[in-house]
Amino acid sequence: ISFLDTDDLWENQKLELQMLYFSNSEIGVVFSNLWIFKKKIENKKIYSKKKLPSGKIYKNLIKEYNVGIITTVIRKKFYLDLKKKFDERFSIIGDFDLILRLSKICLFKSVQKPLAFYRLHGKNLSTLDKNREINEFEIWIKENKYDLSKSQIKKIQKNVNYRKFVNCKIDRDYKECARMLIKMEINPFNIKCLIVLLAPISLLKKLMWYHQD
Repeated sequence: ISFLDTDDLWENQKLELQMLYFSNSEIGVVFSNLWIFKKKIENKKIYSKKKLPSGKIYKNLIKEYNVGIITTVIRKKFYLDLKKKFDERFSIIGDFDLILRLSKICLFKSVQKPLAFYRLHGKNLSTLDKNREINEFEIWIKENKYDLSKSQIKKIQKNVNYRKFVNCKIDRDYKECARMLIKMEINPFNIKCLIVLLAPISLLKKLMWYHQD
């Protein structure tokens, strides 16, 4: 099973390269790096500059989620083994939830070469409804907290809080930004948010690709 939205692209050899790894019956998902582009494909940039993980990668994904759904090929058997497939409550983080549950029951294989192109535009769901994305992540954390260690919960919550803080800054909700800063402990994350608060919004939109118009 693989995925390709109407506004995204695959490299010509994507499936050919990935199917080779399914000779190992324990491999349930093969994924790769990808390119992100806006208007011109020539101006593309790499999604992940770090080496993608392989094997049992649940803990890796909790620490840093880096699986683009359009790059994945899923062995049907493992997908059918899931009691719950896509969670229809999640319109934005549904792939995140699905991939994490798959990573608990099968091995993953990563291809470092980018094999897909994600087209960024103002109609991407994560761009249109940033607050809903945050709400869905908070629901996910609440429902999965018993399967996670305290450090894992803290790591995911910190990423969600950072995304929420950037949203507030770009929406010019400085009152909420100040409230969040006051509640935070004094640590490098707090300092990072303070830098975001002082940075020009135009610069943030360039750095945070998911906020671009």
